[in-house]
Amino acid sequence: MKLCKFSFRFRLFRLSRITIAFLVFAILGGYVYLYEVRYTRIKEQKEEEVKKVFTIRKTEIAEMRFAFPDRETIVVKKAEDDWKLLEPLSADADDQELEYLSSRAEEMKIQQRVSEKNWAEFGLDIPSLVLTLKDAKGKTEQISLGKKTPVGWYVYARRGEEVFLVDEAFFTNFSVDLEKLRNRRLFRFEPEKVSRISIRTPEHSFTIQKEGNLFWLTEPERKPASSRGWDNFLRTMEFLEVSSFFPGSLNLQEYSFEPPLFALAIAFPGKEKDQEEIQEVRLGKKEGEEIWATRWGSGEFGKLSYSSIRSIVEHPEQLVKRVPIEVDSFEVARIEGKFEKKSFRLEKRQEKWYRIRPKPAMVDWTDINEFLDPITQYPAEAVSPAENLSVQSALELTFLDEKKKLLGKLVGGAKGDRWLFFSPEEKWEYEYSEADSQKFLSAFKKVSGMMTEKKEKQESAPSDS
Repeated sequence: MKLCKFSFRFRLFRLSRITIAFLVFAILGGYVYLYEVRYTRIKEQKEEEVKKVFTIRKTEIAEMRFAFPDRETIVVKKAEDDWKLLEPLSADADDQELEYLSSRAEEMKIQQRVSEKNWAEFGLDIPSLVLTLKDAKGKTEQISLGKKTPVGWYVYARRGEEVFLVDEAFFTNFSVDLEKLRNRRLFRFEPEKVSRISIRTPEHSFTIQKEGNLFWLTEPERKPASSRGWDNFLRTMEFLEVSSFFPGSLNLQEYSFEPPLFALAIAFPGKEKDQEEIQEVRLGKKEGEEIWATRWGSGEFGKLSYSSIRSIVEHPEQLVKRVPIEVDSFEVARIEGKFEKKSFRLEKRQEKWYRIRPKPAMVDWTDINEFLDPITQYPAEAVSPAENLSVQSALELTFLDEKKKLLGKLVGGAKGDRWLFFSPEEKWEYEYSEADSQKFLSAFKKVSGMMTEKKEKQESAPSDS
């Protein structure tokens, strides 16, 4: 009995020692974390904060002033999400450039403190640049940049009575000129909000209106417009910019702005209900490979490369829709329908095409492209309005993407040796040449299994998973 009690007490004592050792280890571990790891991290963060030249964060900067000894001071101010030039002129500023400079200002750090205060020797008596930041509440911070150091890639800087070194790269970043900060883009818009575009040339006048998911040419006559042409126009206009601005006004007649050689316009909903905002860019006199341009009403003039707008102003007919369905082959993941009352279905799985019915088989990409190209890429010879297909329907096609979203539907039929396609959504008919009709029909019969010209590889389509 005594032996059992002794054994129990010994095990209890041993367990207590293990527990105490574990607690001591846990306390020591907590100490190491709190005072060695976490404290060191906090200390390093505080040291980094002390090194920062500006305490105003990039998201808080509302105004920047760049003062130079040998040229005009530049002042920019942020109004909501847009930057504006205030001095030496009033104009739109380059938002992307100003956001970059805001980030660089926040990143500027003191590399080394200098005890001497020899302003002239350091180039700080007449600084090469004085950069001033201001936030929305009026808090102002300023730094002066002077000469480059004799050794290393640094420049002398001054903040109040402090002298220190900063990376030379910051001096390069903030030694801006007016042209660099100006917004040289001629249009300012959000592509998804545009409701109408127009092109005026000496020979043509085209206007396209967006109506739901469709695009319609409303001038010179109403007919389907190309979604590809619309996207190409907006993409070109979004990045259309002058190389530099002319410092002054121009004679509008002499430089072919009134009347314009070319006029490009976009329209989108205004800030007020039922109000429309229109932006117009006029292109005037050509000089070599450049053409004069102005955002009409801005009073700003500059030159841009003629090659950047050549395709649009010389070939505005690209805005007219000439194919029954505008999809790219990579978008299509499923094609189904009926041919002479026999149903078929094609599906793309794991980047391979398969015929699901009537005869399961793998289908070559080449055959798929030869089937799609005539109706998605080759322009029809004639396009005309129609309530229904003008010939007996022999073919129904439905195109879907990988998420089974409808891309479009077509109805087709033969008119002698020519094929006609009807778009139920637009209610327009597209007539193809004999050669293109034959290409389409031959490729379609191959991929649909209605005609087999070669032995097909019998392979079941993999599951969607």
